[in-house]
Amino acid sequence: VLGCDLLWKADSSKQRMQRFKEVTEKSTALRELCLRYSWMKAMLGTAVEGSLSRNRAVGTKLICISEKEAIRIGKNLVPSLMTEQLASAGVNEWRVQNRAVNELMEEQVWFE
Repeated sequence: VLGCDLLWKADSSKQRMQRFKEVTEKSTALRELCLRYSWMKAMLGTAVEGSLSRNRAVGTKLICISEKEAIRIGKNLVPSLMTEQLASAGVNEWRVQNRAVNELMEEQVWFE
């Protein structure tokens, strides 16, 4: 449900990012996750922007992720979703290719 809310259709990137800010502030779990990991908003914001880019795996551990790597991981979501027929398969591909995402989904089951 949170993913659908984050990917809310908007006329512009500005509206999409405004919606992202609203969802982040409303969701207690997401807000706490953003406080725990300073790079989380950068990763999710990049994913919500939805720009198509080349998929490059990031092998860094969750606790060692930099903001630059978080942005790279966020950019990896759209290509992963586009290469699979089911969204769940695309999310799984994103998880497998990015170590921190896998660790995050193990730590925070709801994030998947």
